[in-house]
Amino acid sequence: MNGLSETNPKRKPIQILRWWEIRRIVFNLIQILLVAISLWILGLRIFDMEMGSGDYFLLLIYVGHLLIANFIYTFGWIIELARPRNTNFARKFFLAILVLSSVGLVALTASFAFILWS
Repeated sequence: MNGLSETNPKRKPIQILRWWEIRRIVFNLIQILLVAISLWILGLRIFDMEMGSGDYFLLLIYVGHLLIANFIYTFGWIIELARPRNTNFARKFFLAILVLSSVGLVALTASFAFILWS
């Protein structure tokens, strides 16, 4: 059994919430790692940025992306609580959010790289 599977369709609401919030840590670590790699690829150093600069604005866009991704992530357990229990929903929704937010970060970095390097 892997860490994403949930085999009990009769989980209590607190168990559903716990399942999602434990995995939020992994989700956020992956997203923060991708942001750090993106900033490194773009040649941006967080500690050398001046407030109000273009580099700082890019950092704020990445932070905004993380906030939006977490907001969407929250809908995972809200939707799971609101609908009939299904053992596949949580795993599929978690992976979909993770993949889509990661692809979004890569696309954001590619766009910024194209703008900065052209």
